[in-house]
Amino acid sequence: MASSVSVITPMYNVALLLAGCVRSLFAQTLSGFEVVFVDDCSTDGTPDRLQALLAELQPDRPDITVKTARHDHNRGVAAARNTAMELAEGDFVYSVDADDTIVPDALETLYRTALDREADIVVCEWDMVFGRNARRMHQPDVATGEELFVKVARGVLRWNLWLFLVRRTLYTQHDIRFIEGRNMGEDLMALLCMALHAGRVAVVHRPLYRYVQTNTSALTKHFMACREEVTANVEAADAYLRRHGPEHLYPLVYQLQLTVKLPLLISPHRADYEAWRAWFPEANMHIGENPDISRRTQMLQRWAVKRRYNLLRLYYYAVIKFVYGVLFR
Repeated sequence: MASSVSVITPMYNVALLLAGCVRSLFAQTLSGFEVVFVDDCSTDGTPDRLQALLAELQPDRPDITVKTARHDHNRGVAAARNTAMELAEGDFVYSVDADDTIVPDALETLYRTALDREADIVVCEWDMVFGRNARRMHQPDVATGEELFVKVARGVLRWNLWLFLVRRTLYTQHDIRFIEGRNMGEDLMALLCMALHAGRVAVVHRPLYRYVQTNTSALTKHFMACREEVTANVEAADAYLRRHGPEHLYPLVYQLQLTVKLPLLISPHRADYEAWRAWFPEANMHIGENPDISRRTQMLQRWAVKRRYNLLRLYYYAVIKFVYGVLFR
């Protein structure tokens, strides 16, 4: 079946991890798609590793068009995504991180769903991989761009771009670009902006993407270090909403702020709890207004507001470290 999908894959120092991603792309059942690889000035031989993989795999898949680009200095994933989008020509765009994989019929399933449902955006589910184990992660049903915006802001629909096949004109016709240098939360910002223009949205309730989960404490440290970047992207989404979105969605920004800073409460450290209180403090008075999140999440937020840090620490060790870290592995 002829297709028109562009897969974009930014790369930076992933020479040892790249093979699984590339092999999963060349194992796709969909024919006639293109892949755009953008190397962000890697120093570990990533471009050479990519060329070796392409030399091995391309002869058996002449239907797949491959485009490559390389930055002459390290500019970050946001700039790499912009470079890829400038090269992409498919009617739809899908993102795959260079250290992850997709199931063999992922692109075909997403593309067929977009055509059959006349959807601007197609959402999928994913497997979170912990070593040898995997946990299926679900997405809620949404049918319109506005519903997608609401569910993402409320924190019940994950926003990573590798969960969405997106009609390319949502980027190009509305000049939606990633903010160079703001490399954390860039996917959240872009998705929210595109959702404001999307018509139909379809959800595939199958895990089509396999995401390799790294150490959660390291993720929290990285999140803290990049908090300025997340703030910039949230503020950009808020500004875009106020220029292009309906007024009744404006209050959802408070829920979005609570959503993005929630990871700081999944920690044993007092400094993270204090950082949560100080970050987007205007949102703290809106705890309890989100009908979609669990009582447990609201409980954590209320504990943080009341400085019940001993309870937050107990929750971390009892639930996160023991239940998820030991029993569910």
